[in-house]
Amino acid sequence: MRSPKVQQYLQIKDNNSFVWAKIRGSSYWPAIVVKDNSNIPLKAPENKQWVYFLHTHNYYWVKNENMKPYKKFKEQFRKKRTDCAMNEMDDIIRNVTIDAGYKIALVPYEPSASSRIKRSNTKSPKVNNTQARRTPRVPTPRHIAADVDCKVVKSKQFFGFLAGSIYSEGIIKNLINAQHKLCVWSINANLSKSLQSYAIKRRSFLTVCTSPREVVRNSSMTFSNIGDPEKIKEVLEQLGVNNPMDNLLVGASFIEMSCYDPETVFDNFHATIKEKKIKYLEAMLQCTSQEALDGEIAILAAGSQPLFESCQSCFDSISRTSRFLGPLGSARKMHLLFQMMKGVFIATLVEGFTMAERSCLEMDAFNDALQATSMSNDYLKNKADAIEINRMALPKHTQDPIEQMQSEISQGLELADKHLHPMPLTSYTNQLFKNARRLERDGKDAVSIFQTSY
Repeated sequence: MRSPKVQQYLQIKDNNSFVWAKIRGSSYWPAIVVKDNSNIPLKAPENKQWVYFLHTHNYYWVKNENMKPYKKFKEQFRKKRTDCAMNEMDDIIRNVTIDAGYKIALVPYEPSASSRIKRSNTKSPKVNNTQARRTPRVPTPRHIAADVDCKVVKSKQFFGFLAGSIYSEGIIKNLINAQHKLCVWSINANLSKSLQSYAIKRRSFLTVCTSPREVVRNSSMTFSNIGDPEKIKEVLEQLGVNNPMDNLLVGASFIEMSCYDPETVFDNFHATIKEKKIKYLEAMLQCTSQEALDGEIAILAAGSQPLFESCQSCFDSISRTSRFLGPLGSARKMHLLFQMMKGVFIATLVEGFTMAERSCLEMDAFNDALQATSMSNDYLKNKADAIEINRMALPKHTQDPIEQMQSEISQGLELADKHLHPMPLTSYTNQLFKNARRLERDGKDAVSIFQTSY
């Protein structure tokens, strides 16, 4: 590929300019924060910075929270498709280290054709700020494989998706943003229709199927994110998992994204997988519903490693990281441990806020002080703000459904029982969540135990 003509240069003043940056529907990519340069369109949007993506030569306004220090996260975000950009970044850092006055050659920013036409028809030479912000989508290799040297081709496969959980909408939208071809069936028919409209607006392909069998029949691999174990059982029965005469799943590729013990749903489930030669991958989702919408999921996978590698174009579209952990069951166990830790954390947070209220402390002052400590992080801030503003019972603020968390904590305790391992903190936390469910808090965020447990 012929390199674009370089016309502008940038001098780096601090190492904070070297970042991993991410936009919705894309994975993290090596980039440089552009400061004090004529490439920057006027008037930056709030909480965003103008970023130059290496190797792809594209610019984009990126949220501050969607940028990570390059060196610190280098190993975490490293992928085969980022090698080209990483080599370029490493060369730049090496040169800047040797020569403090080193200037980086940049491809100049060019507004879209429609922007240029509009500006050419006006007498004012000023930049149209609205048009300037409409920069092209960051062409990571899966989006413009033909335009970069990395030999990664955008998938032409049809991916099936069985939707039903609180995370499904965000996952599917990010797959649409990445231009994947989808066959979707949902427990909620309205969700299917809204997703189809979303795909049409983005000129992406999505077909709504009338049954789970139709999805599997028309897809090269099928993702399942139903959520409710009882609904999962119904779907698997429709797919003929426990019917030796049903050949629909023979040789199929199936990715399960809901956490449940398959052996409790069907006897000899793993034996059935082997008999029907199903390529099976468990892909546990560590995220909130908002993180699913933002493409910030952490995926823990186990089972078929070849299938895991085949899923990378999808995983890159919906997650910040995906990790293969080994034999089937490994990802589920790790996910359950994380959920137990998260549950205990929420219970501790709620207990602290309750005691602050009982002690006649101002809730907003307590929360502000908490955010200023070393304990503060994005997850804590989200939950603490929900308690302070008393919005944890509103459905639109549900990030961790209380029924899902209680179910997964219970599964974790069953795992502990098998190893005769005592877990007193988790057991107590489970009782708090069960009490909240008894008081009809299903559908609310897990932090709503603040209103029911003390």
